[in-house]
Amino acid sequence: DIVLPDGAAEHMLRTADYVDDLLERYYGLDPFYELDDREELVGELVFGMAPHTSAAVVGRVIGFTSAAVGYAHPYFHAAKRRNCFHPETKLWYRDESDEWYHGRIDEFVESRLDPATAREDDFGTLVQELDGDVFVPSVTDNGTETLKPVEAVSKHLAPDHMIRVETDGGRTLTVTPDHRLCRWHGGIKKIEASEIVAGDTLAVPTHQSGNYTEASRTAVADGGVVTDTVSSVEIVQSDTDYTYCLTVADTHTLVANDTYVAQ
Repeated sequence: DIVLPDGAAEHMLRTADYVDDLLERYYGLDPFYELDDREELVGELVFGMAPHTSAAVVGRVIGFTSAAVGYAHPYFHAAKRRNCFHPETKLWYRDESDEWYHGRIDEFVESRLDPATAREDDFGTLVQELDGDVFVPSVTDNGTETLKPVEAVSKHLAPDHMIRVETDGGRTLTVTPDHRLCRWHGGIKKIEASEIVAGDTLAVPTHQSGNYTEASRTAVADGGVVTDTVSSVEIVQSDTDYTYCLTVADTHTLVANDTYVAQ
């Protein structure tokens, strides 16, 4: 069950009117909603989604509030939280001047957030659109390494707990539980960190430094895709107030702590 803010209720009424007009005027069909006031929204089912999630969570409208928030069960909100990295996570990127850097994600994001133009949602998330002139190493679903532009950066309130993944090769990643990692199983499979188990194989870059080029190539070594085996997965108490994320074009993957990860 969810309680809608006044603004969301008004938006839904306008959307319902638009759908009804479209059905009548374009398709020659009967209107579907025929809503006269927002009280008629009570009992309707709604679907909530967030960037980089591929399934919606269903809610039922039970009322309204003048507060600029939406009230719902914590699971409704948790299902729509953006998957993010611990601020100390390091990534490779080519900046606006075509120079390669290896640095912390919080510094990368904070240096590009502009309070005057960043979008802020009801949960305190800040999102800054970029011009597409910053690139990161990326990988396609079939294991082809490439470079892709960063479309946006974002800063989020951290959850109470995070997932720490360690590998046999000495790699460590700390991410939100819903953050997807790139497990290799005949191809890239994007799996939430909370579902990763010891023994899983993660795709890792063939490059061991910032020697990245524009050329795409399949991430292979000795005839197979380069991987590292997960040695442990642990739920840890969050030790930070904020987490960070990038939006990468097309592939939605990047290299974090020398491991290919999704968003």
